[in-house]
Amino acid sequence: VKRSGVGIRPHTLANVKSICLDMITESGFVEGLRSRGGRQAPLSPTWCAYVQRLPTKRLKTYLKRYVRFLSEENIKPTAANDAVYARYIERLGHLSLQANLHRVVRDTAKAWNEARPLFPNLDLPAITVPASKRQKTLTDIDLLPATFQSDDANFSEWASGLDIFAKNARKRQLSPRTVAKIKQDIRRAVTFLIKAGTAPESITGFATLLTIENFTTILRGAHAEKGGLPSSYNFHMALSLMAIGRDFLKLDPAVIQVLTQLTYAVPRPLQQITVKNTKLIGLFDDAATIRKLAEAPQDLWKIVKSHKKPNRWTLAKAQAAIAIAMLSVIPIRLGNLTALTFDEHVFLRPRGVSTVTIPAHENKSGKALAFDIPPNLVDMLVEYRDVIVPKIIGCRPRYLFCRDDGERKNFATVRANIQTYLAQYLGFHMNPHAFRHLAAKITLDQDPGAHGQVQQFLGHKSIKTTENFYVGWDTKRAQQG
Repeated sequence: VKRSGVGIRPHTLANVKSICLDMITESGFVEGLRSRGGRQAPLSPTWCAYVQRLPTKRLKTYLKRYVRFLSEENIKPTAANDAVYARYIERLGHLSLQANLHRVVRDTAKAWNEARPLFPNLDLPAITVPASKRQKTLTDIDLLPATFQSDDANFSEWASGLDIFAKNARKRQLSPRTVAKIKQDIRRAVTFLIKAGTAPESITGFATLLTIENFTTILRGAHAEKGGLPSSYNFHMALSLMAIGRDFLKLDPAVIQVLTQLTYAVPRPLQQITVKNTKLIGLFDDAATIRKLAEAPQDLWKIVKSHKKPNRWTLAKAQAAIAIAMLSVIPIRLGNLTALTFDEHVFLRPRGVSTVTIPAHENKSGKALAFDIPPNLVDMLVEYRDVIVPKIIGCRPRYLFCRDDGERKNFATVRANIQTYLAQYLGFHMNPHAFRHLAAKITLDQDPGAHGQVQQFLGHKSIKTTENFYVGWDTKRAQQG
């Protein structure tokens, strides 16, 4: 439901959904639903003690519903096996209105198994985690020979750059996200090679992928998968493999030259903003859309401050408010946003100029960035750090985007949180990276031709990159002027 499209506030939508659930409960159409406000029976002493000894809020959140089921059904700890869990899943499917029920069931099973070692005296059975609905399309490294797996482990160690005295040491370590992306490219390459008829047991190492014949086979498979269309995905896979041969395996320069030629033969789109993103940013020509974006952080912040008992949902709302407010004036990449740390990247000086700094080695382009934080955002950040978060995690946070246990949230979680609230307030999907395009649009609307300024605050390494992406926007505004 895109409630913003019809002017419905989040609390209004929540109330409507709650009232509908109450109506279903009172109608008696679904047996077993408990009326809102109805008193729940206390947990049995055994299960009450179990819940109290769970060490984290996350485990308590995932397990509280299942534990209540076990208590209501008088299930003893030793009898909480797969058959009992199957009954719980059936009941949950009958009573729950959650759209992501399968994920909830998997997370509960994982949490149960994670907590088992904490209660050796209860002799809790393990639960079989239901299979994921995601279809695996890439070959697992575990299915390949031990020599290939050894190359994979050695690559991870080399990419970390931790051993600076190694014979083949990297000058600069790769980020975990980059390593994960390269490993996905490797699995994709292996998959294409196997589909072309190569036996898995013959893929004995990374070097097998980088013979000229096999490399060509991989690129042909990738090109066919994309229907012969230009693909950045394919190009960067080829680039990753070629770089492995050059920097990690140290292949013969003549071989690297041929691999490089094949890599740059892969058709790829022009380096420019996509049609999809152009249409998205065009929506902000509407003053009402700009107003909704500006009001979103303020509205979320009011909701956050109204919570009498802050919890992890309060934390999520506060972080969405800060992220939207920050990206609107400081359009950094989402990877840098997720990694922001107080007193390392974010320096709050209520009596001076507060700043966000991104060191050169953490920026994709290798350029250091620094931004002044507007006073209204400084106020939010100070209240978030000193008041809101300590009520939830018990101390000041180190990370701007922290979990309820104080550890840093991952990239995907932060992105999903921002996108969820942007969709609620704007009425359409918007990736956080689009804030960078929006910042460029606003700048070029006000000053056509100011590509140098856009290059500086976006942190592009080359002015050519900026011009390729945004050259059409300033000419349109210049014509209107």
